[in-house]
Amino acid sequence: MGDRSTREVQLTGQLRALGQVGAGYLGDLADPRATAARLAGDARRLTSALAVTVWVRLDDRLVPLAAVAESSPGAARAALPLDADVAPVWATHRGEVLRVDEPAAASEAAGADGWVAAAVGRPPRALAFVPLQGPDPQRPLGTLELVDHAPGAAEPGPFGDDALDVARALAAQGSLALHAALGALRRDAERLDELCALAAIPEHHDPDAPWHVRRIAGYAAAIARGHGLSPDEVRRIELASTLHDVGKVAIPTDILLKPGKLTDEEFAVTREHCRVGRRVLAARPGPVLALGAAIAHAHHERWDGTGYPEGLAGEAVPLAARIVAVADVFDALTTRRSYKPAIGLEQSLRIIRQEAGRHFDPALVDVLQAVFSEVLDVKRRWTPEDA
Repeated sequence: MGDRSTREVQLTGQLRALGQVGAGYLGDLADPRATAARLAGDARRLTSALAVTVWVRLDDRLVPLAAVAESSPGAARAALPLDADVAPVWATHRGEVLRVDEPAAASEAAGADGWVAAAVGRPPRALAFVPLQGPDPQRPLGTLELVDHAPGAAEPGPFGDDALDVARALAAQGSLALHAALGALRRDAERLDELCALAAIPEHHDPDAPWHVRRIAGYAAAIARGHGLSPDEVRRIELASTLHDVGKVAIPTDILLKPGKLTDEEFAVTREHCRVGRRVLAARPGPVLALGAAIAHAHHERWDGTGYPEGLAGEAVPLAARIVAVADVFDALTTRRSYKPAIGLEQSLRIIRQEAGRHFDPALVDVLQAVFSEVLDVKRRWTPEDA
């Protein structure tokens, strides 16, 4: 009787908590990452999981919108192609609860993804995947991944029916909010497509230009998010960063495409693209274009004040421009050009670290290192195969 009463009290508390958290998702409808983070945190707390990831299908990838654990693994999880032979992708395609209760099988299902083992401090002993269902039953929205059930001081083990019932209820509530929030994300993606197409016009002779602005947008968003900016600020920086070189439309083609070293006079002409970009963008209303004007004007300024066009230093350089400066140089180092080969990723990161406090805001260099796996995911996605 005592065990039954205890279990009833626990279930009652969980149901009450579910009612409270369900309403909370409604406040995050404009931000899928915030919705996913809330869902992951609630799932870890209410199912006694040691780690939880919210995987969501976006275009041709399965993206970890949020991943939480008892201790931080120190790196972000990478997105997965939808044809990958890994457990989160299987679970998403099946659209049903998938349990992996044996430690050996759980460790094998986690595969080469070191995040899971880092999150729990050892290979996982049990996994469970609960579907996130959208309006189309034939196309699941994603999956909720739970790692190691460990209520109280109990030894980690498989997830029982009670924990999975709670996870199902959370997934049902979170799926509705995620579907609505992803609609806003897709509208932003369409706007990003438009901005990237326009931003590539000044360098239309360069076949890498459309890819470059995409990578800059992704790198800048990852750094902004890692720096702790709000979702709205991250979205504005992602969109506005595409316009950083729009002022190059004023650079004569013979200078823009010159394969060799520029003369002092030619370099002086190219430096004017910063002021031209600000002038063009500042003449139009709207927060994204206003931020784009600040980025276009100041992304070649340096932390130590030796940059151009104004010689601004430190925090006098707008934060968004400091973020794009890191993103732009990283992309320049790691991308092959007609006049230079690409530099390796580790060497490029080392060069940027050496420039912390001189060229770059040291805090943002630290952030770049912290979100490097996300940055590499952006690079893989937006680099053509023949590059």
